[in-house]
Amino acid sequence: MNIDDRIERRLGYETGTSVLADPEALSPVVHTDSPMGRGPVIEQLLDAFESAFSGSLPPSVYVYGPTGSGKSAIVSGLFERLATHSGPRRAIQTSTRAVQPTIPSFVYVDARTASTRFRLYRAVLSAITDEPVPDHGIGTDELAETLRDAVRTGPDLVVAIDHTNEPETPQATALVEWLTDVGRNICMLYTSPSPRDKQKTRMPASS
Repeated sequence: MNIDDRIERRLGYETGTSVLADPEALSPVVHTDSPMGRGPVIEQLLDAFESAFSGSLPPSVYVYGPTGSGKSAIVSGLFERLATHSGPRRAIQTSTRAVQPTIPSFVYVDARTASTRFRLYRAVLSAITDEPVPDHGIGTDELAETLRDAVRTGPDLVVAIDHTNEPETPQATALVEWLTDVGRNICMLYTSPSPRDKQKTRMPASS
C-alpha cells in the first residue's frame, strides 16, 4: 500500500490498486514516495496526525533515530503527499447539516537550508502562497509579519522541520519559538538524531 492509499483510507476515500510509472523513483537523488519496508512507521505518523483528517490541528511530534535510518525519506515523502490532499474535503453528512472540514496545510522544511529565522519564514511562506517571496531586500520582521498574515487567514499549518539539533542547524526549541511567534495555529514535526521529551516516533536503524 503506497502513501496515497494510506492517506485516502484515513480520509474515508475508496482506494484501489493503481500502477504508476515514475522515472524519479530510479534516481538516487530523490526520496521515494513510499519508502520500502516503512509502512508501520508511516502508519504511526498518520496515527499522530489523525485529528488533521477531521479538520483539527494535531499535536506536535518528534521523530528521532540514528543517521541513515530513513527519517528524511519518510517525512519528506509523507508530507509531499499530505500536501496534495490539503484543502476542502468531501461533505460529511450529519443530522443537522453537511460539513466540509479543511485539513491543515502540510509543509516540509529542511533545517540545513533554513537555519535562520529569515530562511525558515521564507521557506514556509513559499510553500503556502502562490505569490513570489523575496530572498533579499526585506527584513526578518517584515517577512514574519507577512507570514503571520498568511497563517491568520489560511488553514492551520503542520510544519515538518527535518535535521534539527545537528551541529550546523538550530535546536528544535529555537525553531518552535520562531514558528510560535508567527501563529498559534501551527504544529510541528521535527526530526533529530536524539530523543527529546515530546510525543515521539522512534525510527529503527536501517538494516
